[in-house]
Amino acid sequence: MQLTSKDAKGRPTKLVWIISLAASAMLLLLPLTFKLDGKPHADWQQFLGRFHPLIVHLPIGLILLVPVLELAGRSRPALREAAAFVLSLSLFACVAALVLGYLLSYGSGTTGTGVTRHMWGGIALTIGVLLCLLVRPSWACGSTHRGLNHLYPSMLACLLLLLTWTAHQGGSITHGDNYLFEFLPASLKRGPFAGTSEALAPGSFYALHIHPVLDSNCVSCHGDASVKGGLRMEGRPGWSCNLCGAARQKHFASTHHASHRSQEIHACRRQAASEA
Repeated sequence: MQLTSKDAKGRPTKLVWIISLAASAMLLLLPLTFKLDGKPHADWQQFLGRFHPLIVHLPIGLILLVPVLELAGRSRPALREAAAFVLSLSLFACVAALVLGYLLSYGSGTTGTGVTRHMWGGIALTIGVLLCLLVRPSWACGSTHRGLNHLYPSMLACLLLLLTWTAHQGGSITHGDNYLFEFLPASLKRGPFAGTSEALAPGSFYALHIHPVLDSNCVSCHGDASVKGGLRMEGRPGWSCNLCGAARQKHFASTHHASHRSQEIHACRRQAASEA
């Protein structure tokens, strides 16, 4: 008995479906098996994981290329064959990016809301590409079932939406939550694109001198999206390991006031010493 991956019409066999579903279940169990506990692990994991930013753009480009080839294949059938090949490559690229990204987060002990969303987005995206790869042959051979004819295009559209969301979560980890809408016009910022940044007292010492430094140098690694070393410098007041905006502003304002007061005392002492 010869084992084949496709039937006479080029569709995946039941064995391929079973293996694919088992692989999808393993991906879903990955975060439960190797939990992101916020603690650094082996150096080799961080070494390999740092290739994630290099590899992660490969599946993005391949997935975006698939619908272009599918649409162009209406007039040039050869491009439809190329679309199947590109979709297969995108699956391997998704798996590689997912593994490297998980090694980076697990090895460096990075956690946070953005990291979790990006991780689950990558897992869902990999499973989505796998399902598209399994469903596509039935669509390509012109299945007589009406539902199957619309299943693959619908799944591909959902895949693009999921790709956009996952990529946005990854970008927020690197550049911050407000990177995309930071320079929107004031009228749009008051609308549906209004940010969730903390309110600062305008003209205060903290708002002018401290907050820009923390926002550009610290929050990207110690914000709600990404928490390294268990330190989170933004979020809701009262959370552990959290230094919320109001507390930071009050802390630095009092520190600055104490420092200014100390300088005045030293100046008075120097003046008294000189007069004596």
